[in-house]
Order: sequence, then structure tokens, then C-alpha cells
Amino acid sequence: MCLALAVTEETLDFKHTWHSGLLWLLKVFRAAMRGQSRSALGMARHLTGRDKGLERIVRIDPPVAANRFPLDDVKGIRDLSGFGYAQARQALPEIKDRFFGTAAEPFVSLKR
Repeated sequence: MCLALAVTEETLDFKHTWHSGLLWLLKVFRAAMRGQSRSALGMARHLTGRDKGLERIVRIDPPVAANRFPLDDVKGIRDLSGFGYAQARQALPEIKDRFFGTAAEPFVSLKR
């Protein structure tokens, strides 16, 4: 079983009253990186048996407004901590059911 944790996912906003080539380049880069992340998650789900009806990956990556929790500023650490705690409480029932609801199979070593 797998559990994927991420920081947060900023919402993408392509609406602006003014246009700047650098601004759009940054937004396109962020969109491409998000696409890469989603693609990797999809491949991980495929490799862990999603095609066989198994759902072994839970990703906790809540969307937040852009610049809500900047990674280079410690001022919002208390808010980020509270946000993370709330997200964990919300995800706990699914995580408990999926990952801790049944006993694990006994470990069998392949080493002889």
C-alpha cells in the first residue's frame, strides 16, 4: 500500500488584465509541472494495480489559492500547520480504512 503526501497545490489562474511574456511563460511552466506530477501519479496507480480494481495510493494534495503558503516565508507556518492538521483529520477515515483496516500479509523473505 502507498500513501502520497504533497505540500499543497496552488490553483492556476490564467486570467489577467495585462499580459507579459515572462508571466505567461511561468504559468505555462507551472501547468507543465502539474501535468508531469499528475502523469507520474497515474503511472504509480497503474503500477500498483488500479487496472485490476485495486486502489493502493491516496494522494493528499489540497488546492489552495496562489501564494497562500509561500515556501520561502515562515510567517504563515502556523496557518499552514493548522491547514495540514485539518486536512489530516479529513483524510483519516479513508486512510484508516484503506491502510489499517485489515492485517498485513506475513512477510516472506526471498533470501535463502
